[in-house]
Amino acid sequence: MFEGKSVSTCLLVVEKARTGLELHEVLAPDNIATCYEKDRYGGEMIRFESSATKALEEKAIPLGALFDIYFAARSPEIKKHPLVSREPKPGLVPILTGRNLHAGYIDYTTCYSQLWMPKEAAPSLRWFYKMPHLVVAHTKGGKVVAAVDRECYPWREDIHLIPKVEGVDIDEVAAYLNSEEVQAYMRALYRDITPHITITQLRQLPLRVGWLLSLDSLHLIKVRVIAQDLGAPPLLHQGDVVGVNIINRQSDVKLKNAPVEAFMRKLEAR
Repeated sequence: MFEGKSVSTCLLVVEKARTGLELHEVLAPDNIATCYEKDRYGGEMIRFESSATKALEEKAIPLGALFDIYFAARSPEIKKHPLVSREPKPGLVPILTGRNLHAGYIDYTTCYSQLWMPKEAAPSLRWFYKMPHLVVAHTKGGKVVAAVDRECYPWREDIHLIPKVEGVDIDEVAAYLNSEEVQAYMRALYRDITPHITITQLRQLPLRVGWLLSLDSLHLIKVRVIAQDLGAPPLLHQGDVVGVNIINRQSDVKLKNAPVEAFMRKLEAR
């Protein structure tokens, strides 16, 4: 039935009146390994956690704390756009797809989409096409391929990352996402749970903070991470942050001019 196909199967066993979670992997018909067990399960993402994946997450912040992550314009809306052409014409550029993206570089010449439009009209599809930014594609099987689009072309589908603060070295982030360290992490953590890496999974990918940001930006991001964790309102701005203890992952934060007293009480109790 599945000749020539790669098929993965997940069995979900729900037991009445029991709590917690057990994750098992069938290595062979007579060899079932227990990956981990939890006494309580609150609906969080199920992952094949290990000492290696936890080590990478130490002293790191999730990608989603540093970047807003968007999906590109989809085929139906692109084809309906009045400035999109189905044939090349002077003044038009290719609408790029994942096939144009490679680890560390983008092919701006080949038009795999067979769709073209004026480059200056790209932001009418998605506002973030107007600025240099990270693009991620080829996420099948836990793989991550990233490059920086400095030419600000229009795109069809794929995932686009926009920094939340100034001072982020997006070239460094692209190189890190393409590294074997990240590829091994994503493959180990998610296996065949999903056919492609999802935006939710990508948001949780750990970034080592030391070489990504200036100190002020790093302070701001860490406070945002803590605020999200504690359910604080998004009321923090660059000038609000005086100091954060990053290295020891502690919540040593001082704020000024920020109406977040309830958040601060939570923070002090943490």
